[in-house]
Amino acid sequence: MSVWADIAKGIRDTIALNDRVTALAAEVKAMDDRLREQGERLVRVETFCDLVRPAVSARLALPPGRRD
Repeated sequence: MSVWADIAKGIRDTIALNDRVTALAAEVKAMDDRLREQGERLVRVETFCDLVRPAVSARLALPPGRRD
């Protein structure tokens, strides 16, 4: 191969690599968004559990037969 062919191949490879990096960056952004959403959902579930726990504990502390 000539020097010019090597240079052209290098440029094509660089462009292809840049396209792949750009595509991977978009995938990472999408995964980050999904992970952030899951984190927010987990916080809501934990908050619900923290709010319900005292009510459940109080209800279980009632004597048998008094489940109001």
